[in-house]
Amino acid sequence: MFDNSVGAVTEIWRYPVSSCGGESLGTAAVGRLGLERDRSWSIVDVETEATIDPSKKLWHFAPKVMSRLTEDHGLELSVDGGPWRGHDDADLLLSLKQAFGRDVAVHRYGTPLARQETAHRYALAPIHLVSLQALQSLGDELQGKVPDVRRFRPNLVVDLPGLGGPCPEEALLGREFWIGDTKLRATAKAGRCSFVTLEQQGLPADRSVLSALLAKFGRNFGIYCEVLTEGTLSVGQPLHLDADQDDPIIIVGGGQAAGSLARELRTLGDRRRIKIFCAERHAPYERPTLSKSLIAAASQKPAEVLSVADSQALGIDLHLGQEVVRVDRPERAVQTADGSRHLYSKLVFATGGTPRMLPLVDRGHGRVHRVRTRDDAVRMRAAMQDARKIFIVGNGWLGLELAAAARVARIDATVFCRQPRPFSKVLPQDPAEALLALHVSHGTQFQSGTLPDLVERENRVEAHFQGTVQTADLILFTLGINPNDHLARSAGLVCDNGIVTDLAGATSDPDILAIGDVARQVSGPSDKGLRIESEDNAISQAQRAARHLLGLAPLPARPARFWSEQFGLRIQIIGMPDPRAIPVKEVVGTPSYWEYPGFAIGFNAAQQLRTFEARFSAIHATTPVPAPAPAALPVETLYLPAQALDGLSDNSIRRVVHPEKGDLVVARIAGNCHALQDRCPHSDASLSEGILEGERIICPLHFAEFSLLDGRAFNAPAGCPNASAYRIEVNEPSEIGEAGVMAGKSPTDSTLIR
Repeated sequence: MFDNSVGAVTEIWRYPVSSCGGESLGTAAVGRLGLERDRSWSIVDVETEATIDPSKKLWHFAPKVMSRLTEDHGLELSVDGGPWRGHDDADLLLSLKQAFGRDVAVHRYGTPLARQETAHRYALAPIHLVSLQALQSLGDELQGKVPDVRRFRPNLVVDLPGLGGPCPEEALLGREFWIGDTKLRATAKAGRCSFVTLEQQGLPADRSVLSALLAKFGRNFGIYCEVLTEGTLSVGQPLHLDADQDDPIIIVGGGQAAGSLARELRTLGDRRRIKIFCAERHAPYERPTLSKSLIAAASQKPAEVLSVADSQALGIDLHLGQEVVRVDRPERAVQTADGSRHLYSKLVFATGGTPRMLPLVDRGHGRVHRVRTRDDAVRMRAAMQDARKIFIVGNGWLGLELAAAARVARIDATVFCRQPRPFSKVLPQDPAEALLALHVSHGTQFQSGTLPDLVERENRVEAHFQGTVQTADLILFTLGINPNDHLARSAGLVCDNGIVTDLAGATSDPDILAIGDVARQVSGPSDKGLRIESEDNAISQAQRAARHLLGLAPLPARPARFWSEQFGLRIQIIGMPDPRAIPVKEVVGTPSYWEYPGFAIGFNAAQQLRTFEARFSAIHATTPVPAPAPAALPVETLYLPAQALDGLSDNSIRRVVHPEKGDLVVARIAGNCHALQDRCPHSDASLSEGILEGERIICPLHFAEFSLLDGRAFNAPAGCPNASAYRIEVNEPSEIGEAGVMAGKSPTDSTLIR
């Protein structure tokens, strides 16, 4: 089950006497007015009958007086480290007189005096709460010296790793939450105490704390909370948000961007309710990978970005098969096709797009296809089983992948495109010509310059072009998409071939974001914006939007990434390609690599592209934002024969086959051998074709990093699992019996080296 705890109590403090030092507790009863007997006594000026005010120099000694309650509910005080004495002890009162320079008395609030009752100088807030993170943030202003919490006189000190920002407790303002059986509501920012800088028992005077406080937080530090349900507080108790009180974050859409955003919000500690509404009846998944063999992939399910089981574990409500048909911005609500209304606190469009098709071609015979959804892919792959020839309309990445997959399956493929030169809107001339040559060498046919008139008949499809007629079994449209921005347009958001957003996904409505293929990202007033249709953009936009929703600093800039696999060739682009660009560096062969101002293109050139990306990141470097550290994973020991590791030097990798675990990538690090499953857990890439950097292997496709020591994933797409990791030990030949099995160990003599 999803745990909506965001932190835990680390300290509890009670101050029996106002303006004096207090006592640290392990457990405390809480009533409507706060901790029981907190600030229930005061020191009173005998002459004026006024409660002392430590903001005035006359009473600056007050913080050096400590107070505590006894088991029989009595009160004891200690003056400047002296012995503990009862509140009416003559020696104690004499010490206080000497300290303050005048007669004082210690009374319960409400005690009748000659002219008035003792009373508080100000309205009390029941609970004062401060986080460890706020203290640490203040310490950053003090060159790493974290101030003692006693200077701020809180009742509760809490660790809040589940909330973001330098003062994460402020995210609780207006919210209700539970600590044990005590329910609280955060009501206001807490004003600083009058004697933050004053000397206290065990603490010297320190004016730098006030300077740092004013620089970092102004006059406020921590929050005040009211008590809604009385109970008992204890150190170590978790702090749980009352998740049902607020309207949820609603995400409209069920693709890569939607699932990645929901996951990223949970990864960053967001404990608000999250609801995903999508018209499809499938949990969020990666768009179908079409570069594999169409025959082999006919029944293969696409990888899920957010499975039903994961959504339940993360506390994310998946509303499958429920299409949102209307957005009511004034009421902050969406309406689904069945008439249901759902309120939101924040709304995120991740609605993607609808594939473009030529009009009046599809006549209902099942021979015209588009590929956008999982169901589209299933229908297309089923139709491909009996196809001998196909027409592909459009020569973008999807069209090229389909052509390559068809040729691998020995299906004739003709690609029609409007441009006079194939790929002219996608790639600069040199890599475009190299890719065209690759396709032509594998038998793909191209017809450029104009599109034919297409006709679907019951038993075939026809392409009429310049007086000729070609026939095929299927037509596949790959003309790109029209963004699904109709809901946003109807709701009055600014749209222009997509929903106009900034780089964080923010739209013209501060409570609505848009991410993925539907978002036109604008970087500044003079920028017309750009819609990017790629898996990498869906993931990176989800990450940026999640940080925006949590008020966190943006991630450092990194270049866009695109990739495709065709005829066994891995084609990758780092940066935004410009078809008009002139290369500044070119290497043709195996691998082929072209470098341009601001972007690079490579065919099986992962190492060169990784180097280019590192240079780009260094140029655009900002203060890094640390990601949450993945949990350590268990590691199994496997045994390989010595010959499997012969010649494997330090800081090198090799692919081997284990009889039980299959393909492994093995690396030697500081003399010790470690291994991972060779297949990247997020894609079809082979990690043995990747890059070894320190103790991590970098996937050659997405550049996700996997620790060889325990398989943890770093800088990976949302939902990417950890890799299976193994510690490798050697079976010496002398230890292997006739059956090839070492006693008590796994069989290894059949291990092969590829």
